[in-house]
Amino acid sequence: MGKKHDSAFTTGSRTLLYSITWECEVCKRTRPDKAISVHKVDLSEAFGIAVGTCMRNIKYCNDNGTCHARAIAEGEKEQKRAREIKEREPNDVV
Repeated sequence: MGKKHDSAFTTGSRTLLYSITWECEVCKRTRPDKAISVHKVDLSEAFGIAVGTCMRNIKYCNDNGTCHARAIAEGEKEQKRAREIKEREPNDVV
C-alpha cells in the first residue's frame, strides 16, 4: 500500500541502501518509485466542502496505459459514489 523501504542508513562502516517501492492500486504489482504516478481525485465538491480538502490518491503504473486508464475510471466511480452518498444523506457531515 505505501512505502516499502526508505533511503539509506549507516551501521559502522557499512551503508545499506534501500529502494523505495510502491504498490500499483490497479494491477497490484510492486514497482520502483519512478514507475508509479498518482491520479488525484477531488471528492470535496460532492460533500459541499472547500475544494482540495477531501482528496483520493490512486497510485498506478505510469508505463502502463491500461493502469492509467483504470485509475482515471476508478476516480470517476469514486466521485459518483460520493455524490450518491451526499444525495441520500444530505445533512450528514462526512
